[in-house]
Amino acid sequence: ERFGAELYVLATYCAAIAIRMRLYGDRLDLRIEGIHAVLVVAGSVWFALAASYISALRARLRESKQAIERLASRDALTGTWNRGHIDALLAGELQRKARGAADFCLCLVDVDHFKSINDRYGHLAGDAVLRDVARAMQAELRSIDPLGRFGGEEFLIVLPATTLDAARACADRLLRAVAGVAVCGASPDRVTISIGIAQCTAEETSDSLLSRADAALYRAKHEGRNRIAVGTSKRSCASMRSSM
Repeated sequence: ERFGAELYVLATYCAAIAIRMRLYGDRLDLRIEGIHAVLVVAGSVWFALAASYISALRARLRESKQAIERLASRDALTGTWNRGHIDALLAGELQRKARGAADFCLCLVDVDHFKSINDRYGHLAGDAVLRDVARAMQAELRSIDPLGRFGGEEFLIVLPATTLDAARACADRLLRAVAGVAVCGASPDRVTISIGIAQCTAEETSDSLLSRADAALYRAKHEGRNRIAVGTSKRSCASMRSSM
């Protein structure tokens, strides 16, 4: 199969020799024709090997490019999107919203008492907790819901075409899923998270949307952690500022 083209070239050349022998008879030098045939086949084989080598190089380059892209866009510890990429995905969602796409929501997630986990069990255990939390949350999300590590023990989730009620339901599933994550495997201690939700219903920047999600997350932690809080709408924030 690899040398099918070369066999075709050889067969074609032999057929050409046969036709020439029939037409020109004794005037052909079969030794020269044989040398020509060998050179043609050798050249064809060389080109086939060169083409195969170039094709393999291209495949390796594609694989290397994909690996570099993964390294550039993925968080090395958790395998989720890194900060730069999740920011870019959020910006893209805001652009789609400005063009008339459906409302979407953000979930800003923070692992509760993460410093205590590091202090008590060590940083390797803390790394394992972050990986397990990311894995548990990813299992509850749709394929269109990007999950990214926002920084430290914080994660950001973008929920396209999602109402506030649907975002609350999703956040509730995340709370339950993460509640099954244990610190250090056999430890009785369980991991919990707090979640702040913000809905984008009007034209705004990523900073303002993240600020509302962050304020909601702060409220969830202030009220006792292991819970969900919903951010104030942009219109409500503007009303509050104008009344001050």
